[in-house]
Amino acid sequence: MRVAIRCRSCADGRIATVLLAGLVIAMSAVAGRPPLRDGPVVWYEDDRRPIPVPDQYDPLPISSEIRATVSRPIGRALDPVRWLTGADGPAWNPNALGEVPGSTWFTNRMGLRRLTAEELATGPGREGPSRDGPWEIIGAKQGGVTMGFRIRDAAGQVWLLKFDPPEHPGQSIRAGVVSNLILHACGYNTPVDRVVVFDRDQLSLGVDASLRTVRGTGEVRLTEANLDSVLQATDSVFDGRYHALASRFLDGIPLGPIRHQGTRPDDPNDHVPHEHRREWRGLRVICAWIGHNDTKIQNTLAMYEGEPGAGHVAHYLLDFASSLGTSGAETFAKFNFEYGVDLPASLGRLATLGLRRDVWQTMPWPTHLDEVAHFHSLHFDPRSWSPIYPNSAFANLTTEDGYWAAKIVSAFTDRDLRIMVEQGRYQDPRAVDWLVEHLGRRRDIIARTWFDEVAPLDFWTWDGAALSGHDLGLERGLYPVEETRYRARARLVDERREGGAWSDWRALEGPVWSPDRAFDRTAGRFLAVQFQVDRGRGWQDPITVYVGPRSGRVVAVDR
Repeated sequence: MRVAIRCRSCADGRIATVLLAGLVIAMSAVAGRPPLRDGPVVWYEDDRRPIPVPDQYDPLPISSEIRATVSRPIGRALDPVRWLTGADGPAWNPNALGEVPGSTWFTNRMGLRRLTAEELATGPGREGPSRDGPWEIIGAKQGGVTMGFRIRDAAGQVWLLKFDPPEHPGQSIRAGVVSNLILHACGYNTPVDRVVVFDRDQLSLGVDASLRTVRGTGEVRLTEANLDSVLQATDSVFDGRYHALASRFLDGIPLGPIRHQGTRPDDPNDHVPHEHRREWRGLRVICAWIGHNDTKIQNTLAMYEGEPGAGHVAHYLLDFASSLGTSGAETFAKFNFEYGVDLPASLGRLATLGLRRDVWQTMPWPTHLDEVAHFHSLHFDPRSWSPIYPNSAFANLTTEDGYWAAKIVSAFTDRDLRIMVEQGRYQDPRAVDWLVEHLGRRRDIIARTWFDEVAPLDFWTWDGAALSGHDLGLERGLYPVEETRYRARARLVDERREGGAWSDWRALEGPVWSPDRAFDRTAGRFLAVQFQVDRGRGWQDPITVYVGPRSGRVVAVDR
């Protein structure tokens, strides 16, 4: 629900619109759900309408970090809406089934269908830079903590060639590629990132290629001699050949990072505050799964795609080098367990004079695997997982958002994980085995965490005679069949979900319900069927499924 008002003190009433809409949405969590509608479920967001090229957004990293770490957490603590409702409210953009419509932010992939082995291995693109000719170095990599170059391949495509920190050869480039593939399979937009293996003669120097000095005081022309020196310093040679991550520059006009909060004021298609997008909230669960802790806004990018005046803005995630236990130039065991600046954790250590050891200090990290670092499933708690910097969307995560993300994560099989991990081209096969094992264990922990909160009865269909669903908890091997039982009841309701008395609960063999008498829906009444499941610990909260009176289709699901 959106409510717009005119604010004379605001240029266009935008601030008042967002504030009032936020209050309405938060209160709607208490008041109830939107009216039922017997029409097609919305599966695509209309956010590709042509717009002029928006302005560049280029905040200073330090100001972004201060907002993320200090001002926004304080603002949340003092938010009167949260005081009134006791919650952040539901996400604004799910459809009537609780799914996220496709958009410039998200594409439904693994959550709604099985991906083939080829799709999992390819992701946004399987081929690295063209090898039909040399890779011309046109400049040094800008920003970040690792060495790299901008190159142009024989096809004229520009790539970023990134190396591992010399202290940890083989870690971040491989983790970056694997996490890229996982996030893409989950539905997010990512660039083409591939591990490339090459010889020194694959590189050639561009006429104007330069290199920033060690002291950062200026740039010097890149020569064959200092190129050899830089390559040697990367310590990225395995079996006599260089290993690096090649990331293809995105097509279009870069507009800068994506705000974690609010909307882009010069993009009319951007109408949902980012902290209220389910895919942005649920990203927290997926990042916890792969340990992607460096989720600052500088690792996102808005791109204007299309000819100026005829294009639109698309939204990308970038740079996954700090994932799967890696942390760039320095690997910190505490990352993923607490924020980079975490006052409660620091005060706790101070109060105990360091005598109390944190969980991350006692973890049996895989020190025998140089390519893995700090990645484990022991003591993994997706609810308490922390990125380096707080994030407004992550902080707004609700149980329903977590369930949506857990449904995606739980769809990956061990075979799927192995296909993607192998694209990292790990030199030690034990590293592949370790990552597949612990990604699988973390996947199951995530699924149980939210499936215990929200009964995973999903993907409903009505064939005119029976309403059938899937028990994702059983299908994905998370709960024992012998301890699972179901029941359902039904009634007819109007668009406000109001109606007569429920029928008696009836035991079911599975999440399949058939009416024991004919329901007359000719008066425009929706068929509402409420399901419950018991795993041996009592009945979970019900799931209500609605069938439209005219369409005869499932039109909404309440969880």
